[in-house]
Amino acid sequence: MYLTLAAAALLATSVFIQLAMGRYLLCLPFALSAVLLFAVALLFRREKQLAGQFERWLEENREALEEGHEESYGAERIRLETVTVRFKACFSYVFFHEMPASRYCIAGGNDVFTCGLVCALCTLTFGLWAFPLGPVFVIYFIIRILAGGYRQSVAELLAGKVHGDLN
Repeated sequence: MYLTLAAAALLATSVFIQLAMGRYLLCLPFALSAVLLFAVALLFRREKQLAGQFERWLEENREALEEGHEESYGAERIRLETVTVRFKACFSYVFFHEMPASRYCIAGGNDVFTCGLVCALCTLTFGLWAFPLGPVFVIYFIIRILAGGYRQSVAELLAGKVHGDLN
């Protein structure tokens, strides 16, 4: 999310430029955009941390899961057959793109809709701003989100078969 942080910093810089030029009304959209981009960057940083936390938990509980036991991860019960879901968002900046993934959600869990909605809103808001592939990526990711995201079983994750689009 370094590009997103850089974009937020550029917008924040433009706030100071507008202030110096006496264009006080123009400061508001730049400031709001900078704060929004910074908040989204922090959100996806947290999503990455949560994904790493789940991956570490899987490694710690690998033996028990492979023996067929059911283990608790927060409020969820996890087995080898448990299906996880991840979503991706698209952020476009002229010729560059960032495509961060969400945390692992348990299919049928409470947070699947929320993760998908956040990724869809971010993609629709920030994904169009690149030429020529921004709109193409937006269409692809929205279709992927509406189709249910990237689904993998815990057994596939433990076998190291991470979905190619999530690398």
